[in-house]
This record gives sequence, structure tokens and C-alpha cells, in this order.
Amino acid sequence: ADLIDLALDVTPDFRARTVQVVSVLKMVPIGFPLQRLELDAVRLKFDSVQASEPLASWSYDDAQLVLNFQPPLPIGREFTVTLRTRAEPEKGLYFRTPEMGFPTEDEHLWTQGEPVEARHWYPSFDAPHEKFTSSVTCRVPETMVVLSNGRKQSDETVPGGLRVVTWRQELPHSGYLVCLVAGRFKA
Repeated sequence: ADLIDLALDVTPDFRARTVQVVSVLKMVPIGFPLQRLELDAVRLKFDSVQASEPLASWSYDDAQLVLNFQPPLPIGREFTVTLRTRAEPEKGLYFRTPEMGFPTEDEHLWTQGEPVEARHWYPSFDAPHEKFTSSVTCRVPETMVVLSNGRKQSDETVPGGLRVVTWRQELPHSGYLVCLVAGRFKA
């Protein structure tokens, strides 16, 4: 399958140094009908696995998520997979927090996925040759700034004091280039 677009909705917990991520992957089978889909996903906890096409089963072994479609999806039929995950990433996404000994004003997170470390914070085809468009939404305390790839689409404060910022990258890129930076920066 070819990954066409990836949409991530990220809610970090700076105290616990964890992230909750909703990943929506838009894909299309190429070459032959798709019965089995394997996604890279290291040490993620799956809260839900859903697909827009009939999903017979799924399994996870702490390194790969395997989705089985029945009947197999025909070549050219676009479909989406929506995954709700939690992670305490050891690679790919990093925190600096007061609990780690950093000053409160330096509290932030950032990503560095090259070459195949994005799989530690969101599930995908984590290979440099796979290219797709993307959007990243991040939910942080209202005093924080959020940066990502492409153009900022929205920036609002919602009830409860969270700032919700969405960035959209319309040019296809590799998964390791998905960037997220959030913290107490001067805008």
C-alpha cells in the first residue's frame, strides 16, 4: 500500500513524558490486492484500531502492527486506518522538563526521526523512501508555542486552557521529517 497522507493529533503529558496520539493514515493498495498491512510501531500502547474497510483482525508484537483485511482491498481503492496510541518514547520524540532538572522556562519537546525513529511515537511506514503529505495537531498548555512542518492552519485556545495548533505540509516528504516542537518559546 502507498501512504498518501498522515494526520497526527498529539497530546503530550510533560510531567509523565508521554504522548497520546491519534494517527489517521490514508492509503491506497498498489501492485496487488491488499490483505495484510504491516506498520512500524515500537513500544506503543494501542487504545483502538479502526479502518474504513472491513478489518478481519489485527495484532501487535511491540515492533509491528499487522492489520488483516477481509476481503482483500482492491488495487486503487483509497482507505483510512485510525489508530489511538499512547507512548513513552525512548527515541524519536524527546522532552526537557523541570522533573528532569531543566528550568521551567526551558520546558519543551521536539522530534528527531532520522532515519527510522518516528516509529517510537506514531505508527506508520517508517522508511525514508515512503513519501506522503501530513498534518500535525498538538494540544499543549496555552502558554506554549507549537511548530511543525508546512503552514499553520489554526491556533486556538479551548476550554480547559489548552492551546490547539494545527500545521499542514502539502509537499510529500519522508516520515522522519515529520517535525513537532512545542514549548515555552518566545513567538
